[in-house]
Amino acid sequence: MVFISYSWDSDEHIEKVAQLIKLLKKSGIKVSWDQDLKLGRRIPSFMEEELQKCDQVLFICTPNYKLKADGRDGGVGYETNVITGELYRSHNDTKFIPVLFDGNWDASMPVWANGKLGADLRNGSMQEYEKLLDALCGQEVEPCCEYQEETEDVETDQASEPPGAEERRALERIYSELLDIKTWLVQLKRTGNGMEDPSGSEDEMWKKVKALERLKDTYDFILNRAILGKLDEFFRWWKNFQYFYTHFDEEITKDAAKKKGPLSCLFSVDANGKLKNSYNFAKRECNEILATIAQRIG
Repeated sequence: MVFISYSWDSDEHIEKVAQLIKLLKKSGIKVSWDQDLKLGRRIPSFMEEELQKCDQVLFICTPNYKLKADGRDGGVGYETNVITGELYRSHNDTKFIPVLFDGNWDASMPVWANGKLGADLRNGSMQEYEKLLDALCGQEVEPCCEYQEETEDVETDQASEPPGAEERRALERIYSELLDIKTWLVQLKRTGNGMEDPSGSEDEMWKKVKALERLKDTYDFILNRAILGKLDEFFRWWKNFQYFYTHFDEEITKDAAKKKGPLSCLFSVDANGKLKNSYNFAKRECNEILATIAQRIG
C-alpha cells in the first residue's frame, strides 16, 4: 500500500494528483489518500494510521507543500510530524519518496527530505514514472480488471499520426519483450508428452508476459486501438497455451476418462490438439503484433 501526502494547492493540482493515483492503480499499485476518508472519521487519526501502515509514502513536492511542511502548518504539517517521528524510530528512509509536481527541487523539497532522490513528474515524463514504479516494485498489486477508468468515447485516428517520443519508447519496450517471447516459442519442440523447452526458461516467459500485460495497462492511454486490440488477442491465446503447456498431463488424464464414457464421440479434440492449436495461435498473434509495431515505429 502506498500513501499520498500532498497539499491542497488548487483544484488543478488536486486533479493532477488524482491522475497520478489513477495511473498508479492501473499499474497495479494499491493507493491510499485523503479522498478515501469516510465521513465521520477523524482526519488526524486517518493520517497517522495510513502513514504508519503503508509500505511507502509518496509526498508531492510543490513550493506550497514545502512551506507547509517546514512551517508545520495544517494537514501537511501534521503529516510531517508523523513522518519525521517515524524516521527517527525506524530509520526506514527509503519508505518516503519525493515526487516533484511544481517549482524545482530546491523550492519544493521539505527541509527534512533534503538530499533525497525523487521522481520529476512536472512534465508528465513516462520515463520518470517508470523510475517511480521501479521504486514501488515490491508493493502488492491488484488485478487490473478491478480498476476501470472513466473515458470519453472519442474517435481518433491515431494510426495516421507519427508516434510521439513517449509512444515510441513504449512500443520499443513492448517490441523487445515480444521478440524474446517469439524466440522462445520458435525453439520449443513437440514431443509425445506435450512440448519440451530446451532452454528451460518457461518460468521466465510466464513472468515476462505478466510484465508485458502490466506494461500494456500502464501505456494504454498513448497506444492506438489497433495495437491494444492485437495485444489483447495475443494475451488471450497465450493464456490458453500456457494452461495446456503446464497442465498437459492432467488434460491427457481427462481425455482418457472421456473416451471411456458413452459420449466419447463428442470429444474429437484431445489435449495434443488443444496444445497445438493454442501454440500456433499464440505464435501467430505474436508475429502479427510484432509486425504492427514495426510498421508503426518505422
